[in-house]
Amino acid sequence: MKVIAGEFKRRNLHTLEGMNTRPTTARNKENIFNVIGPYFDGGISLDMFGGSGSLSIESLSRGIEKAVIIDNSKEAISVIKKNIQMLGIEQRVQLTKDDYMSGMKSCANKDMQFDLILIDPPFRMLVIDEIIEFIDKHNLLKEDGIIMAEYFKDNIFEQKFENIYSYRFLDYGTSHIKLYTRGEK
Repeated sequence: MKVIAGEFKRRNLHTLEGMNTRPTTARNKENIFNVIGPYFDGGISLDMFGGSGSLSIESLSRGIEKAVIIDNSKEAISVIKKNIQMLGIEQRVQLTKDDYMSGMKSCANKDMQFDLILIDPPFRMLVIDEIIEFIDKHNLLKEDGIIMAEYFKDNIFEQKFENIYSYRFLDYGTSHIKLYTRGEK
């Protein structure tokens, strides 16, 4: 797996072994970032299912200033540490071993807000509505910030939120992506 564009373009990343994680394909990652960016002028991102850290590292490579990465797997945390050390970005990444809900609660308790929130849970986890509802209720997304949610095509997410709305849908075969923002519709 490689970084697609930006500061770390073409750098290889370590990945997790086995079938417990499903990394975003290079094609999907490139398409996602071409739609949401493609580049950022600073800001902070939150990734609640870090995996190898690929999505967060891509956002850092494209200009996000700082990334908060959460994962509850010891193996994932180890791979993410290898990747951030290899790229020399330890000062730009806050890495936490925790489950997504505890990690979000910690961010909310610190009154953190994010420019970009990455939600890419294992396909079997039907938690996207729950996560976005929490983000909305606790004001974790900055005005005009972006949430990227990737999910299995058969999962349906139609919940309405008070201050967050879906503005774009991307169909990549078995993967679907919804983009959300906070602000005026």
